[in-house]
Formats: sequence, C-alpha cells, structure tokens
Amino acid sequence: TSAEYGELVVARRKYRRMFLHTFRYRPSRTSDNDASTERSFLETGEVFTAPTPFASWKHWTKLHKQFQECAARADATTGSSSGLYGPYYLRAAALWRKIENWCDQQGSFGLRMKSTFVPGRALDVASLIDDDDDDPEDPMDFIYSTLQAIWSFYGGQTRPFNASFSGLLGGYCAYDLLCCTRLIGIDEIIAQRCRMDQGFGGTLMPFAHNITGRTEKVIAVVRHLGRAFVTVANRHTRVMPCDAIEWLDTYATRLEQGVYDVGELVPSQQAPFDTRSILLYPTVADTTGRTSRAVTKGIEVVASGVDAVERQGMFIYSIRIRILTPGEDGYMSPSERGFTTCQLRSRHWIITQDTGDEPEHVRGDGVVGMYPLLKERGYDLYEGRTAATAQEFETDCEGKFAYQSATEASEAGTLGGTLQFVPGSLANPTGKEFDVQVAPFPLGEERIVF
Repeated sequence: TSAEYGELVVARRKYRRMFLHTFRYRPSRTSDNDASTERSFLETGEVFTAPTPFASWKHWTKLHKQFQECAARADATTGSSSGLYGPYYLRAAALWRKIENWCDQQGSFGLRMKSTFVPGRALDVASLIDDDDDDPEDPMDFIYSTLQAIWSFYGGQTRPFNASFSGLLGGYCAYDLLCCTRLIGIDEIIAQRCRMDQGFGGTLMPFAHNITGRTEKVIAVVRHLGRAFVTVANRHTRVMPCDAIEWLDTYATRLEQGVYDVGELVPSQQAPFDTRSILLYPTVADTTGRTSRAVTKGIEVVASGVDAVERQGMFIYSIRIRILTPGEDGYMSPSERGFTTCQLRSRHWIITQDTGDEPEHVRGDGVVGMYPLLKERGYDLYEGRTAATAQEFETDCEGKFAYQSATEASEAGTLGGTLQFVPGSLANPTGKEFDVQVAPFPLGEERIVF
C-alpha cells in the first residue's frame, strides 16, 4: 500500500543517514595524540553527517589511518593496531556529549569536574592487557574496542588532590562507608599493564575505582564468555551483563535525565570542607521504580536506596524532606496545614521482604541523631541523643533536609514507614503530633551499578 511504501521510504532514509555519520578530518590529530597535549584524539563536536556514503567512507578511512599511526606509536612493543569500529565511536561521542552538556549546566561544580578529565588518546587496548595469548589476530581482542572508543575522547580522570570528591561516577555515604568513584586515567593503566585474576578465567582491566580509600571498590572490564562485561571486583564480585560503552552510556543518560543530583556527599556538620559530589541516590526523575515520593500536609518526602556492592546485602538509603513551596504539586498554605514550622520527633520504619516473611518494624527518636525543624525553603538543624535533649546546631539551612543511613537485607524487599512531626517545635508545640508518610521504595540488587 502507499502507506507501507511511505514507511519503507522513511525507514530507508533513516538507515542511510545512519551510515553518513562520521568525524571531520583534522590534520593535526596524529601530532595531538600525546600524553602532554591538552587536546583529545577525538572531540564530540567533530561528528557530522557527510553528504554522500562515499564522503563518509573517506572520512572513516582517514580516521582509521590516523588511529593506526597513533596507536602504533603509543605501543611500540606490538607495532600493530586492531583498528576502530565506527558505531562504538559514534556512541562514545554521544555519551560524552551528554556528560559535557551536564557539566556545563552545573556551574562551578561542573567546571571542577571537567578539569579532572584527561585528554583522550588513540590506544590499541588489547596490547595493554597482560594476556597469556599473544596472538595479534585473536578475535577476542575486538571486545576491547569499547574502551578504545571511550578513551579516544577522554582518557579517564586525573588523580584527586583537593578535588577528592570529583569522581565522575558519583558516590554515597553512610556511617563508615564512604564511596566516590572516578574513571582511572589511561596513563595509570598503561604504567601498570593491569591484570587482575578474580577467578573468571579471563583478564580484568580496572576501569574505575573508589578514591576515598574508605572501602575497596574496583570496576573492571573482563574478557568473559566472549563478551566484555563490566564487573565490580572486590570481596563480593558481581558481573554486570553489559559492555563498557553500554554501562557508561546508561550512566550518562541518567545524568542527562536528572536521575542523579549534586549535593554534599558527607553531611556539612561532619565535614568542615567542600564534599559536593554526584549523589547516586535516584531522584524523582528516575523511571525505574527505585524512588518513592509522598506528600503529607504539604511535606514532601522523597526516598530511594543504593545497592552498596562493597558489602554484600548492604543498602544505603537517602531520605529528603521539605515543606513544599507555592506553585508546587501538593502545596498547602500555613493555614491549610495548620502550622508554619514543624519539627521531627521520631521515626517508624517498616522493612518487608519478597519472601513473604513478617515485616520488621524499627522505631526510634529522630534520624541518625538529628531533629530538623522544617520551614518553607529551608530548615533549622537540631542534634541530640534523644528528642528531649535535642539542641540547635545550625540555623537557616537552605533547601531540603537530607540524610543517609544503611540497612542490611538478605532478600529483596522494600523500606517505608512514617516520620512523626510536631507542629511548631519540640520545645514549643502548637498542635498534636502527626505522621508523615514515607512511601515504600525497593531494596534489592540492581542490574547495573556505578
């Protein structure tokens, strides 16, 4: 039919345009591929749509030649290169563009993050692996093309000094567990000729790691079962069913969608220095069902958990509380809700398991020793061992009150419950105590972790 023919024409044009995408030719690309240069081998702005398939082919041919020259120079021990695979490079360009755009929207924090990026280089990744098989024609080496594509734009991040919480892959914190993960710089990997044997029967190449030194967390690419998987390698090793480029693209997309926020990784009252970082607690922008939101009397509670892979069965959760402001969904005026300020007194958690066992109930004063007094657009912070001994610690804090804690769960389940608030303040209540709902959010292993 004419409609089917029209759909076929549109699909054919889309398929044809896909093969027209390539990178602009840059004569200096070969000389730029050096550890001392500040320009990457490839840049995201160099992607363009060629006018014809032949023109696209010419650009890819020139780029392939430049890649081989650069890779051979970088690794004189082999003198050969496995070349490049176009679709990986286009996808790497797209994911890095998402990250660049996200950084540009984050003000000073984004500038600090971008300053840690190492210029990309053309490398034959297979030659960096300390592998028992020295066959340069080994088809298994093709799976490392994903890393080659990623590192052509940015070669990881610099070692942290004063910007120790600028790990691109974000982090989480609760009690003694502190994690902030960065992409390892390619020069570090080249220097180590990395090999880690974790019982997979294949070589692992470290790709990212925790930079805080508090816990061991290494994310690596492993040559396993014919694919390049990303694995978290430590005492509780877990293999994720995706290659490096799919893994990093998933993270870049979540940044772009606002799933992860920027905030204090360590609460300000516990750290006298700047600990701003990307927080891996999903926000309400998350579409995978790992975040809950509830509004009670104009008080919003957003809750979500993170699978802390460093410790088996450990989940770190974040609770964000605030009084909604005019114009927001669920807002109530002070006269409607019956108070101008209110203060947290206690909590009641209900932890369930998918096995159907009886729920576990946890009750206690405050949250991790804190009793925030909420008001529109901010809060005052009180601390104490009990509600009766809570003392003012910090006043006129802006934004939402957020805290992190941790729980153990041997089986998948949920965590939810209520928070008990007093209208006015604990010292001067102006009404009866009331419950604020915390909608249940899931606790369970995630398919992809960062």
